Amino acid sequence: MPTFKNKLKFFLRNFGLNINRYNLNESDDYRLNHFLKINNIDCVLDVGANTGQYAYNLRRIGYKKEILSFEPMLNAYKILQNKSVKDKLWTSYNFGIGEKDKVVDINISKNSYSSSILDILPLHTECSPESKYISSETIVIKKLENLTEINSEKLNKIFLKIDTQGYEAQVLQGIGKLIDKIEGIQIELSLYPLYKDQSLFSELHEKIKELGFELWDIQRGFLNIKSGKILQLEGIFFKNEK
Repeated sequence: MPTFKNKLKFFLRNFGLNINRYNLNESDDYRLNHFLKINNIDCVLDVGANTGQYAYNLRRIGYKKEILSFEPMLNAYKILQNKSVKDKLWTSYNFGIGEKDKVVDINISKNSYSSSILDILPLHTECSPESKYISSETIVIKKLENLTEINSEKLNKIFLKIDTQGYEAQVLQGIGKLIDKIEGIQIELSLYPLYKDQSLFSELHEKIKELGFELWDIQRGFLNIKSGKILQLEGIFFKNEK
């Protein structure tokens, strides 16, 4: 006979709601916080911070240590800064991260978070009309290895989150000597081309393996909202166990 809990679960599904246990098996948030704890992460580099959604969620799930957020677009950065200034261990910077120090133009999407240095492809805008570009802006890009904002002598276990809309490979190219301090990486992995000339899942996976990391978890990401077909994943990697 169905339990009250099962009856409630199926009742809520009629309204598009689902109840999952908050544990290692059923919750992305639980796993992420667990991974950060057991790997003793003392700083998260939030690359492609937009308005601070990722960092805010880190605090919500229990991460209490340092966060450095990088967002190149001015309007998004202003919102990010207003959030981070209230948290003494969360600092935000108004520049992007890439393979070298430079000044470039970024395409700004209607929804803001689909903005990219790269040209957007029809598959992306067909699945998400709000991702259409509506303007552009000149931004500053810096190489991770060169950042004086990162106190690599103080930090020992860095977690690098990369959400740069097709520009992930360039961020990885700029890590340089900082790789010795990076313990984990969370990165968007596209299964299909969403931006012109972007690196896809297999290429990025190989690159991250070459850097000495292994896959720990996968989260569903961007999808075709009509069919439900997955187009993008979030991969979480940590250094190979010795």
